[in-house]
Amino acid sequence: MTTIASALKWLHKKPSRSAILMKARRLALSSAVFNLWKARNALIFDGTPFYEASVISCIKSDVYKVLYALYPVQCITF
Repeated sequence: MTTIASALKWLHKKPSRSAILMKARRLALSSAVFNLWKARNALIFDGTPFYEASVISCIKSDVYKVLYALYPVQCITF
């Protein structure tokens, strides 16, 4: 997926029977956009380089935090 539009198209094209999985996909997309924007701004304005592993870690952390807050009892696996 190279653009946000193609990512949204992919989300709508691939429906899931599991509400948790669908919510996780939406969260992952929004978290990816936010964290990439934040890393880009840090690079442009502060000159701070970003590492792919740290951006991916932030995305995973955001998704797990929200899913655990919404579904604390259920075991969430991907």
